[in-house]
Amino acid sequence: MGKYIDLSGQKFHQLTVIHDIGRASNGNVKWLCLCDCGNKREATADGLKSGKTYACKNCIKTTRNHELNDKLVGQKFGSLLVLERLPNDNEQHIWLCRCDCGNELKIRGGNLLTANTRSCGCKSKVLKHGMSSSSEYQAWSSMKARCLNPKNKAYKYYGGRGISICEQWINSFETFYSDIGHKPDPTYSLDRIDSNGNYELSNCRWATPNEQWENRKIQSLSMNHYQHETSNTAIYPNDTEQDSILYCSLGLVSEAGEVASVVKKCIRDNGFDFSTEIRKKLAAELGDVLWYCAQLATSLDISLDGVASNNLNKLASRKERNQLKGSGDNR
Repeated sequence: MGKYIDLSGQKFHQLTVIHDIGRASNGNVKWLCLCDCGNKREATADGLKSGKTYACKNCIKTTRNHELNDKLVGQKFGSLLVLERLPNDNEQHIWLCRCDCGNELKIRGGNLLTANTRSCGCKSKVLKHGMSSSSEYQAWSSMKARCLNPKNKAYKYYGGRGISICEQWINSFETFYSDIGHKPDPTYSLDRIDSNGNYELSNCRWATPNEQWENRKIQSLSMNHYQHETSNTAIYPNDTEQDSILYCSLGLVSEAGEVASVVKKCIRDNGFDFSTEIRKKLAAELGDVLWYCAQLATSLDISLDGVASNNLNKLASRKERNQLKGSGDNR
């Protein structure tokens, strides 16, 4: 049993000692303490002096929750990704979160930690209609991912270039479905009538692949748009960056050889007479070359518009300096 030392009136962290209340089973003196928050707590001299007991149980729990809250950014809770911490609301920690559907909302930290909130509510709404696995719902989700999620592979062709979604559709699959309706059949997909316009009722429809192609032929086709559309037909042996780069590089060489082969046979068999039929063959082979160029650029995360623009600038500089003739990339 240690020597009795009166701790009455002394303060240890958030606890002020009031008086002793006897001894614990191990012989240590027990003290009744008052926490800064107004709650009382029993503690031993050893606990107070070592700092192990520094506040009432409620304050310790709150402190631990605050420390945990500070580590929430970047964590995923159900469908919610924590983006940033916002100013407190009535001493409650508030967080800005993004749902998998693209919707952003403010949520109390306690609701995240206790699993009370796991989405913006989109899943429960869709489940009421039994359409969470429908192709219409998948089209809605994909639309939002392309326009709202910078990590989506197609974002640079949509949200990255200013394509947006009307407010009614962002927050409600039901409204989207009510406006756009049921797919006529599985071959149809969501199409923007004006490919440079936004996702809204006046500019969207269900369309067949042929209808979409005919619509795009009417509008100017950018290199980047072609690059994105060809990605829908890209299939590689393995889904890795290394495989796609190798596959596209070999394909590019192979298809360029096909172009040379058509020209060679024209020289041999037609005496340099590039008939309409031969031109059609060359156009088809050049299309294949362009496909591999586009997908090699995609695999390398290079913009085809950027490739074309840089090449034009290089050639313009050579022309200005009278360097179009000769050899060497640096001329």
